[in-house]
Amino acid sequence: MVFVLVDKEFIEERRRSLKRYLQIVCRHPTICETEIIKFFLTYQGTSCGDNMKATFKNALDEFSCEPPTSSSSIDRIERHEEDSTGIRMFHISQTHISFLQLQFSQIRTYLKNINERNFKTADEYLAIEKSLQLISTDSTRIERWATGLNDYWPTIQSGLVEIPVEINAVAERINEECKHEDEVINDHLDMLIELLQGYKDLCKRFEEALQIEQRAIQKATNQNKRSLTTNESSAKNDNNLNLIEKRNNHALKCIQTETQLIYANLEAFVYILSSLGNIQYKVSSDLLDIWKSFSNKISELGQTYLNKSSIQRTNTIGLKNK
Repeated sequence: MVFVLVDKEFIEERRRSLKRYLQIVCRHPTICETEIIKFFLTYQGTSCGDNMKATFKNALDEFSCEPPTSSSSIDRIERHEEDSTGIRMFHISQTHISFLQLQFSQIRTYLKNINERNFKTADEYLAIEKSLQLISTDSTRIERWATGLNDYWPTIQSGLVEIPVEINAVAERINEECKHEDEVINDHLDMLIELLQGYKDLCKRFEEALQIEQRAIQKATNQNKRSLTTNESSAKNDNNLNLIEKRNNHALKCIQTETQLIYANLEAFVYILSSLGNIQYKVSSDLLDIWKSFSNKISELGQTYLNKSSIQRTNTIGLKNK
């Protein structure tokens, strides 16, 4: 039985992971339009992975498909200006996305803290329910010696019988709210934050690679300046420089695409807030109905108590007059 439960949990986690992955891929500004994604989303047979490999094994990647760069000094200057602008825009976006990641992470922490407190609140309501049940079913016989003329306790005790049901309903609704909010946090907010963290890691690798490439460009440029021996040596340095610049330019395009992916996925934050708002609205509405029912039952109990008290006072006055 344990193994069956583990398998169910494993399968459910895999299903949710695949769902998150597909959400990311389908929101990707470039990948979503590629043939391989269309193939994956529309394939109806079995062994999808094997068929994808067979169909696209000869497909070139983006870097291989790019045209060769020109080695003229004018084109090189233009590319350098474009790359400088791209890098500047990258740093602006990187700073903004890092800011968003920090804020989203803090919101997640606050929401999880609230949820933990709400789970605890639900448990405490269940404890209250148990105490009320014990009180309402207590069989202790209270004698007139203890109560005197005030024998209202049996009335109160019998009126408490239905109250635990209302308290249990409160606990159940709070628990349901917490579970739904956990799903929103785990399925959507966590995915968004993980995506931002992945972008942060990518930026770190990009900056490290950029520094290496810039040093390589500087080295190749210096070799070109010192190359006074043969045209072959100069041509070789030009080819190396062109290849490095092509890699740089391609990396910058890739980081731009991934930056666009981040902004494309930020709409998920609106869905997260909307889901949390809808959950709170529904739960608050349900709790309002439950507490109204609770209040009505307590009012009925109070009225019964007052009526009995009035009768007792009348009887007491009558006895005194006699």
